[in-house]
Amino acid sequence: MSRPGSPGENGSARSQSSDVPSPVSKPVEAPTPNMDAMRAYVRSYWGKTEFVDVEVHAANGKIFHLHRLVLAQSEFFRLAFSRNFHEAETRKISLPEDDPIAVEIMLLHLYGFGWQTCIKTVTGFDQAVCLEVCLVADKYDLESLQKVASKEFSWYIPKLLRADKKPLLWSLLARLYSGPEKLMVRSRALTMLHEHSDKILGDPSSARELFTSCPEVAAELIMHAGLGKGKKKADAKPKSVVPQKRVAEEQ
Repeated sequence: MSRPGSPGENGSARSQSSDVPSPVSKPVEAPTPNMDAMRAYVRSYWGKTEFVDVEVHAANGKIFHLHRLVLAQSEFFRLAFSRNFHEAETRKISLPEDDPIAVEIMLLHLYGFGWQTCIKTVTGFDQAVCLEVCLVADKYDLESLQKVASKEFSWYIPKLLRADKKPLLWSLLARLYSGPEKLMVRSRALTMLHEHSDKILGDPSSARELFTSCPEVAAELIMHAGLGKGKKKADAKPKSVVPQKRVAEEQ
């Protein structure tokens, strides 16, 4: 007589649990990272000397002791650190050609600080610096910063169209058009200017100043205004009535 689980008369083994289904192992789910906690953790290292491994020198002489891993969010900095460049060896990056306040805002942004915190942290922020942030963000491949800075700059335009602020606006537009052609802020600024083109072109003094400071923008506004008038005329034109063909009566 064979015991349960031992070979029977036919030589095959029979398990006691042959009728019990085997448990199915479920894959262990990885814990979802808390992104807010991670961002807060990165922000906590702003201004700390712990684990710093790079220096950023701004044009005003200010030195920022930072972390390469954080700066590497920018393609420019990542390549500077990973290739055979001088910056990779010295662990120092000098940005003498960039507005120092805009540079500080860019670095704060890389550490995860929001726009309002950035502009409140720095000293000397104004509309001109806002435009410089757009230029710096474009230069160092930070699309997220470009979006928020270009939106903020476009909102300044209606305020700068006051009589005492127009010279500043013309100079900012000239600065804008001296930069790269495919700047995100250009399209946003032009959209806002188009909404106020009647006010700008309707004032001979303003139109003359704009032509002198930034002829490219003036040409854009004139072309847009001309297209707008043409569209209004086309919309106002009465529709022509197509006469119906007479049908000959059968006699």
